[in-house]
Amino acid sequence: WLPVNTDFLEVNVEKEISDSTSLLNHYKKLLLIRKQHPALNSGSLSFSGLEKINSRKVLAYYRNKESESLLVIMNCSKKPTKIKMDISGFSVLMGTPCHIGKNDFFLNPFESVILLAGEPGLRD
Repeated sequence: WLPVNTDFLEVNVEKEISDSTSLLNHYKKLLLIRKQHPALNSGSLSFSGLEKINSRKVLAYYRNKESESLLVIMNCSKKPTKIKMDISGFSVLMGTPCHIGKNDFFLNPFESVILLAGEPGLRD
């Protein structure tokens, strides 16, 4: 077996549970969103209309199922990245896009956002 980490008094499940920003709680929230939104489990995958966003630094895709449409955008770079897209028709399920403007927003390094389309069937 591996030895117990030396910082176990500071980094442990008990502390993670009480910290709303912990990695444990982040994954719990992701699992809950996945359970509540069937499009993330078994929806179709589409990159259509996202050609101007996708690059070596950014991955964006839609997950669609029945009347639900989700947009996932990931900044895969070490630097804040400007995403040129109007997201006013979406609500944020997970993530914190920064400096939201009329037609753009920023994602911090290695940050992702999951957006729910406000109109059923927006991306079929």
